[in-house]
Amino acid sequence: MFTTKYVPKPCEKAGKEKQKFTGHVVLRVPSSTEKLVMLEQIGVEFEENGEMKPLQTTKLSTLKKMVEASKDFFQEVNIKRLEDGKEFKSFDELNYDDSCLAILTDVAAQMFNGGIKISKN
Repeated sequence: MFTTKYVPKPCEKAGKEKQKFTGHVVLRVPSSTEKLVMLEQIGVEFEENGEMKPLQTTKLSTLKKMVEASKDFFQEVNIKRLEDGKEFKSFDELNYDDSCLAILTDVAAQMFNGGIKISKN
């Protein structure tokens, strides 16, 4: 099993915008077959030539499925909301706090776009 540390975009300093969170998550890197299963979960189909067909669902529906599919890959959560010092230590804690939606969607998008990879040590 391979893992990687990832700093979600809402935890990075973002120019003029006020930083809302700090911290990182540790994710299990999905294997190639797991990535294919994840793509299947969101309804991706492939052409005979191996190209992906465009999704026929709404963006919100797809985003929800992507977040759900990424849940099992969270190994560690170490996120702190700067506004009040609230700490989040699990996927479920992030998932039950509306202010953390941007974190969950960023991680899910990175997983589906190939941004979560085995890191060099």
